[in-house]
Amino acid sequence: MGKSGSQRAPDSDTAPMIESDRGDDRRAVPFCSAYQSCGGCRTQHVPAAMRIDRALQRVRGALKRGQAGGLELALQSPPPGAEKRSRVVLRVHGEGKALSSGLPAREQGIVAMDSCPATSERAIAVAKATVAAARAHQVPGLCAIAVHASGDGERVLVTLVADSSRVAHAQDLGRAAQAAGATHIAVNQTESQKRVLGRRSVPIAGAFPFVEVISGMRLRVPPSSPFEPTHWSAATLAADLVAVAGELAERKALVLRAGNGLTALALARAGATVAAIEDRPEIAHEAEGSGIDNGFGDAIAWSTEHHVEALAKLSGSRPDLVVVDAPNAGTDLARLAAIARLIAPPRIVLVARSTEALSRDLAGLADLGYRANAVRAHESDALSGDATVLVALVR
Repeated sequence: MGKSGSQRAPDSDTAPMIESDRGDDRRAVPFCSAYQSCGGCRTQHVPAAMRIDRALQRVRGALKRGQAGGLELALQSPPPGAEKRSRVVLRVHGEGKALSSGLPAREQGIVAMDSCPATSERAIAVAKATVAAARAHQVPGLCAIAVHASGDGERVLVTLVADSSRVAHAQDLGRAAQAAGATHIAVNQTESQKRVLGRRSVPIAGAFPFVEVISGMRLRVPPSSPFEPTHWSAATLAADLVAVAGELAERKALVLRAGNGLTALALARAGATVAAIEDRPEIAHEAEGSGIDNGFGDAIAWSTEHHVEALAKLSGSRPDLVVVDAPNAGTDLARLAAIARLIAPPRIVLVARSTEALSRDLAGLADLGYRANAVRAHESDALSGDATVLVALVR
C-alpha cells in the first residue's frame, strides 16, 4: 500500500495528525464504462484467495448474527471458465428502475458493458446493437434490457423489460438484437415502474421453451423464467442441496418458490417424493414438463397456489423436509411461522443469496425452535463476489 497523506481527526482542533492509507498496487482500471453506476464487477481485479476470504467473512458474520455460528464452513469457487455460462452481460437503464444494477431512477441514460472477460464476442455484439437501437428509437416505457449467453456462443437470449402498454415499441429493439445475432428474444411486461419484472413475457423470436442441461438434468426455460445463474453455480446448488438435506430415499419433501424445477428435480433424483409450489403458472407448467422429460413425472407434484394457502392444504400431510428458496430480500417471517405452525417439518433447508437476508431468516427460524446443523456456500458470481448459502436446520 502507498501513503496518500494525513489529516486531522474531524472532532478536534488539537488532535494529532493521523495517516490514512489509500493507495494499493492491486487497484485496477474498470474495463466497463458502466462501472461507476453499476459496480457489478467490483471484484474482477481481486485475487481469488482474497475474494473468497472476504465472502467467507460475510457468510460467517451472517451465520453468527442468525444464531448459527460455529458451523464448519468452506466456500466453493468456480473453476476457470465456468462463469462463462448463461451470464447476464448487459443491463440497460431506461425510464424506470434498472434491473438489479443499482442505477438510481434519476439517471435517464442507457449504459452497456464495453467488454467483459466472462462473455463471448457474439453476446457483446448483440448487447451493443440493442443499446444502439434503444438510443435510436428512444423506446418509451423501457425499463431494462438483459442479455444471456451460453459459453459456446450457440444461444444468446435477450430479455426486454418494458411497460405493458409499450410492448410494440420494444419489438423494434428485438429485431435489432436478432439482426446482431440474438437467437431468443422476449419482452417481459411490467405494470409498474416500481416493479421492474412483470408476471408475463411475450416471445418475439426463437423457440420457447429452450432446454438447459444442468448436472445431467434437462430444464425447460420459458420466456418468463427468472434469469439463470451460471451452469456451474446451478449444478453446485443441486449437489449442495442433496448433501445437506439428509436421507432422501422414500422421504417426502416440499419446495417453496420452486422456480424452474432444478431443486425439485435434484430431490426427486435422490429418491424423494416432492411437492413443489411455484405461483407463476407458465414457469410451473414448463417445470412440470422438465420433471416428465427427466423421468420424474410421478415423483413431483406441482401447485400454483399461494404459498400459505398451499401450506394450509398440506398441513395434514407432514413432509420430512421443506426447502425454502428465499428471494434476495429474504423470506417473509410470517411465512416461516406458517411453515413451523402448519406443517412443522423436522428439517428445513434455507437457500439464501443475500447474507443480510440470511441472518434475518436464520434468526427467525431460531425463534421458531430450529437450529442450524449444516451449511454449504459457493460463489454464485465470481466477478461480483456474491455467494449462495444453503443451511440445514432441525427441530
